[in-house]
Amino acid sequence: MRTSLRIPGVKDLIKDFAKAVHERKGYVILVNATNVVTKEWNKIIYYQIEGTCDEWVKLVDIELSNNKKRKRVYIENKKVKKKRLVS
Repeated sequence: MRTSLRIPGVKDLIKDFAKAVHERKGYVILVNATNVVTKEWNKIIYYQIEGTCDEWVKLVDIELSNNKKRKRVYIENKKVKKKRLVS
């Protein structure tokens, strides 16, 4: 499904969503197969990912699972250190 950022109703909707994200200190990311961001969107969209949504989700999933593994290893190592300090 494709949506154009040139349609006035779509523009308004995206700007409203982006405003809500900015108010919560979040980042607006546009995922699209081609570059569609113009100067008009500079302070609204922080990042544009050129590629399909499926590719983006796969990359995010890989990164999140890598971070969970790193965090798990860190927590396990931290627990081991605590046990050694206690004994």
